[in-house]
Amino acid sequence: MKYLQTLGRILFCVPLLGFGIGHFTKAGIIAFMAPFGGTILIYLAGVFLLLAGISLLLEKFTFWSMILCGCFLLLTAFLVQMRTMLHASDPLIRIMCEVSMIKDFGLAGGAFFIAGFYAKKNKKETDGITV
Repeated sequence: MKYLQTLGRILFCVPLLGFGIGHFTKAGIIAFMAPFGGTILIYLAGVFLLLAGISLLLEKFTFWSMILCGCFLLLTAFLVQMRTMLHASDPLIRIMCEVSMIKDFGLAGGAFFIAGFYAKKNKKETDGITV
């Protein structure tokens, strides 16, 4: 069972780290999707995704990083993907944003699930919080 948990944790890190790197390498291309701030907001999102992935990989501050990551992903789904999907004139962009929105919902659910797991595992980190 421990092997499955480790595998799941590592596999969940892959998209976080991959999307974090992608925010740096393709910031100019995806900056139009940012609700404000353009490229700077894309870079900040990339830093956040990389930190969340590293936190989970190293199992440091995991509860809080996954709570914040889940909230970030939900905000991204609503403020970026849904907004772009509703205003895009190109049907291909609408479909890509719909897929990305569903992906963000799934990753947010996974992040909250992992946060719940680590809340039970590390009681000191979550003192005073009911999950």
